Amino acid sequence: MLDKLVGFTILGLIGFLVHGIATGPISVASMPNEFSPKTTLIYFGTDDCGSCMMFKRSGLKQVRASARRDGFKFVRRHISTVRKLGHDDAFGSYDPLYQAVAQKAGQHAVPMFGVVEDGKVIAAAIGNWPSMVRLAAKKVAN
Repeated sequence: MLDKLVGFTILGLIGFLVHGIATGPISVASMPNEFSPKTTLIYFGTDDCGSCMMFKRSGLKQVRASARRDGFKFVRRHISTVRKLGHDDAFGSYDPLYQAVAQKAGQHAVPMFGVVEDGKVIAAAIGNWPSMVRLAAKKVAN
């Protein structure tokens, strides 16, 4: 199991390094009701992802604190297994948003983070939550 998680994490890292953060905003066809025009940082993860569990233990509190302090909204969406990634409706009403964030990031992977502003995904990253937190805070400040 560990070799699969390490392989998956390495693939995610390689994908991030190859694709980087896509340029240009990506519109989301249908946004969940709780989104407003303000800046939102969204996190997608799974229960069987080692990097997601590390984020939950070491980064989640920091992201929530930054959201409260800096004034952006933070939304967390989790599903049970990585095997559901990329399947229709894996994240329910958040699936169109997940698909847009995955398109922006260049692949379907977790942990994945996206910054949404005015119904558009303006940035996405796989695993690189500190850069997404900084961007969300910067967008709110401007």
